[in-house]
Amino acid sequence: MTEIGERIESTLAESAEKQGQIEQEDELQQEKEIFFESTIGPLNAFREDMEQRMHSTFEVLLSIHEEIICLKARSNELLGQVEEETNATSDSESGRFGAGILLSGGLG
Repeated sequence: MTEIGERIESTLAESAEKQGQIEQEDELQQEKEIFFESTIGPLNAFREDMEQRMHSTFEVLLSIHEEIICLKARSNELLGQVEEETNATSDSESGRFGAGILLSGGLG
């Protein structure tokens, strides 16, 4: 009967040791989960927020770029109009100057 008692005690000791290991593994797993929730989770949220902000910034920059292109086109259009008006004004003034010369009897 002593042998059976020793086996029972040995089995109970092994069982208690395994139960202790299981409890330690559970505690370690809980610590890992807490660590993840307290560090990795917020980092992921921060990353997602930064990605959204970068996307929004890119959209704003793209809009500004498109506006600059439109302004350059409008500027070129207005510059063309000014040049046309300048040329027309110069042509009409030289025409008037030429007519004045003819009416006054020449340059000399």
